[in-house]
Amino acid sequence: MVDRLLGRPSEAKGDAKGAGKGRADGKAKGGGGPRAEPDDPKAAVWKRVQLARNLARQFIVYATGAPARFGDRAAVEKILQRASAKGYGVRTLLHEVVESELFLNK
Repeated sequence: MVDRLLGRPSEAKGDAKGAGKGRADGKAKGGGGPRAEPDDPKAAVWKRVQLARNLARQFIVYATGAPARFGDRAAVEKILQRASAKGYGVRTLLHEVVESELFLNK
């Protein structure tokens, strides 16, 4: 991927580092469950929520100077719930973080 972004020719598919890694039963090597098909809508929604959760946590770290702790999970979920109404947009997530209790009281 980096090669493609930098305009360098990439290696042939069979010669790429890490090619052939994984398991024959279709499960991810780390035990993360079965691999999702590219068109699986549940996987797409799950990835979108995970991305939004990670981005919200990163915004919290940047805005407050401290990472979201175990006790802040409810506040993070509230931010995600409010942002889900607008499709988890970056601007929406940032606004929700700034309006949250974490930002105002930390």
